[in-house]
Amino acid sequence: MLMDSRILELGSKLTYCPYREECPGIRAGLVKNDPEAGVFPRGFLVTPLDARPEDIRLVVLGQNPGAWDEEHRTTMLKLTEGKSSSEAYEAINGFFIPKLPTYPYNKLLNRMIEALFGSKMTCARLEAEVVCCETSASSKHPGDDTLNYCAKKHLKNQLALLTPDVYVMCVGAPARDWFAKSKFKKQYRWFSVPHPSAYGVFWKVLDKDTDRLKPEAQVLWNEFLTGKNGVRLG
Repeated sequence: MLMDSRILELGSKLTYCPYREECPGIRAGLVKNDPEAGVFPRGFLVTPLDARPEDIRLVVLGQNPGAWDEEHRTTMLKLTEGKSSSEAYEAINGFFIPKLPTYPYNKLLNRMIEALFGSKMTCARLEAEVVCCETSASSKHPGDDTLNYCAKKHLKNQLALLTPDVYVMCVGAPARDWFAKSKFKKQYRWFSVPHPSAYGVFWKVLDKDTDRLKPEAQVLWNEFLTGKNGVRLG
């Protein structure tokens, strides 16, 4: 199964990011980029693997990827060993995309997506991040300078590939706040949901017993469906 050349080009550039030495987040020690130790930039995953940019109907946009444990880092080293940047990116996608539905973060977001769109959103999807590197152990946030810098180098090029009928779901406040200030807020239909780690807020939007939107969230969602953009669900 061959990946689309446009997606592969951007993914290859991300995997061995050429901006590592310039990145304000790395220079300040706020985020980690250490391929030699299995810590790679990531967060540009397209499913299914052979999807074209024009096939994508939903973008799930987060702040930045969470820290991976030793097992994941070892896996990354094995997947990328002896490979070119494009081969490494394709191998990473091929290995991890089938596993996404098993991760707690994705499980909860998939429940939310099902509540919002129903079965019709079983379409091509882009999982993206504003910042592509995981936060370092000594920091809690990649920093605004890092968000703006990384998004300019990577995310903006990724979003520019997409067609106007895409939905963008911003997960959590940092992703929402960045998108609300970007030029893309006028190009795409977008909304925000609570981050799954904010359990109290997340379950105020989604009923955990029925997997239906709570009444107040349903009102807001109806407003979105009838044309209001940038709706904040929770």
